[in-house]
Amino acid sequence: MEQAFALDEMSDLVAAIYDCAIDPNEWPRALAALCAAMNFKSAALNLRTYPSGDILLLYTSGIEQHWLEKLHGYGAEALEQWGGIGKLLTYDPNQPALMSEKHKEGLTEANRIYVEWTKPRGIIDVMAFGLARDGAAVGTMAFGRHRDAGPVTERELSLARLLIPHLQRSVAISRLLDIGSIKSDMFQSVVDALSVGVVVTDVSLKIIHANQAAQRMLSAGAPVSAVKGRLSVPSPGATPALSRAVTKAATDEKSLGSNGFGIPLRLGDQTHVFHVLPLRSGQLRPTVSVSADAAIFITPSRKSPLWPELEIASLFDLTPAEAKVFEKISAGASPQQIAAETGAAQSTIKTHLLQVFAKTGCHRQAELVALASSLKLPVW
Repeated sequence: MEQAFALDEMSDLVAAIYDCAIDPNEWPRALAALCAAMNFKSAALNLRTYPSGDILLLYTSGIEQHWLEKLHGYGAEALEQWGGIGKLLTYDPNQPALMSEKHKEGLTEANRIYVEWTKPRGIIDVMAFGLARDGAAVGTMAFGRHRDAGPVTERELSLARLLIPHLQRSVAISRLLDIGSIKSDMFQSVVDALSVGVVVTDVSLKIIHANQAAQRMLSAGAPVSAVKGRLSVPSPGATPALSRAVTKAATDEKSLGSNGFGIPLRLGDQTHVFHVLPLRSGQLRPTVSVSADAAIFITPSRKSPLWPELEIASLFDLTPAEAKVFEKISAGASPQQIAAETGAAQSTIKTHLLQVFAKTGCHRQAELVALASSLKLPVW
């Protein structure tokens, strides 16, 4: 029953998270819901510009005002509870980190913040993960576990892993909307003023509205175009990934996960990423447009090219083994070479390759190479 409750509750949590992209003032309510779902006492969202450190988003739940004021007084010293900035940068921002596992010294009497701030509030552990880490901003979300709840369990960690891509997407889109609260009847006028392209579509990618920046892209035919009134992308990889993400956004947004978050596209020397915001659920988004299922944000990439193997897997729902075969094949290796290198049977490699072809829509190795080339860039 606990697992069924968690899955059912997921829809409400994801809906609340995406409402925050439209109105950041909804974050306290969303943080409170997250704390209740994962049995944490408190939560804090902190997003700042890099390298200046100016506040973009700062919201909390379950932390009394006098404790907040005391925490702010520690300044950069608060990072030492996690082992310092150097150690923090080694943590995977896409995975929940527990202080008790990453830097247990931060939960001992040897740490001043633990003695003066964490322990008096009854907090026995802290779970945190990244919301943004790029050339323009750094963001984190942290949760405090009260002693009455006992140690953090795999249930909470698993739920956090499911929620992290939704939280990251919400913050990314909020940044594109200039971190402003938008009334639903003003959504179109706000996106029209943005410098990034925004296209509102239905589940079939039929274009309902395009802001001025997106209209210029559509007129130029790059990085997007309109084909019989539907949004199209000149990439063998981005098109099915975008279609899959919008379908999930329209029918079951909680299953969206990393799909539709930073879909990469490279055209010559220009690199872009696509972020998909579901518009069907929640308290704020359904009133944006009666027939709209998703808003697609098109923005230049912030980082230099790299091989995003994990993101490739999420774009096409590949298993880890299939993603590895995709990587090797697109680099020019044959199934026989992959089998020899990995120690797997050739029949197993061929089975994985057939699944890769089916999921990506490719039919030949040359097509996989072209697909990999079009997607070989950063995602967030």
